[in-house]
Amino acid sequence: MIWGRVLVKVVDPETKDVIKQFPSEEAIALAKSLGQGNGSLHRAKA
Repeated sequence: MIWGRVLVKVVDPETKDVIKQFPSEEAIALAKSLGQGNGSLHRAKA
């Protein structure tokens, strides 16, 4: 669990390779970025 959310991975039992993951690594990175409040997605000048 990450931040109280579910992480699902489908893993090949022989090779231990991750076949599918939800949410994706990219989505996790985005959530971390948004959680830090760095404002990188909504910067604007008035």
